[in-house]
Amino acid sequence: MKKKIALLLAAVMVVGSLPMTAFASSDNTVSKIQTVEDGDDITTAITIDEFKGVVDGAEKQTIKLTLTNAKFKDSQEGGSLDVDTKLEALEDAESELEGAFKDCDDATDVTAIKYNSTVVSSASELMEKIAADGSFASSKITVDGDDSGSTLDTLKTKATAWDTAKKAYDSAVSGADGSDVKYTKISDTEYMAEFYVSKAEQETASVQLDIKAEADGSGDANVTIEAVDSVVSSQTLKIAT
Repeated sequence: MKKKIALLLAAVMVVGSLPMTAFASSDNTVSKIQTVEDGDDITTAITIDEFKGVVDGAEKQTIKLTLTNAKFKDSQEGGSLDVDTKLEALEDAESELEGAFKDCDDATDVTAIKYNSTVVSSASELMEKIAADGSFASSKITVDGDDSGSTLDTLKTKATAWDTAKKAYDSAVSGADGSDVKYTKISDTEYMAEFYVSKAEQETASVQLDIKAEADGSGDANVTIEAVDSVVSSQTLKIAT
């Protein structure tokens, strides 16, 4: 019995001494491992083609990149996210539509606003009906009363703009494949990388995270991938010797 316990304890000690990266996914790879000296540029890329979770739509993936024995170059910062850009445009269009709906609803001669002959009592209800309509047309927006035309015309214009923005956002979400990456600086050795991968793309997407760094130490340069808000596995990879 004592011998079995000793063997078990020895096994636990061995497992406990292994770095966490020994258990990380091997699906994330580095394009090249350079041989460098202090001050040399390190230019490589991490390919991520492993997603361990299931997301709905296209949730933003946020990853922290931390360098050891290297520091990021200023050129690392930048990039933009198409989904975020389209979402911002959609939110602006929504705000404008809400304002136009209120102006039309407040018009003296307007007693009701309708979509497809059904009364809508709020801008959000109008947006729901537009989103559910596979063949939206501004002519489907009508009013009861003797509106002069100006507030109704504005409402139709803003509704059309919202419909266009909604379709553009939906298209960006469904097509998100990780090709757009935004890098935000935390410190010389830490950056946030953000991208979107849609549920449909999880099985086929291969996301490339570019690394633009400079050797700054006496040992191997490593980058640690830390899943801050992501379904990607955390891992440490060597990028230069």
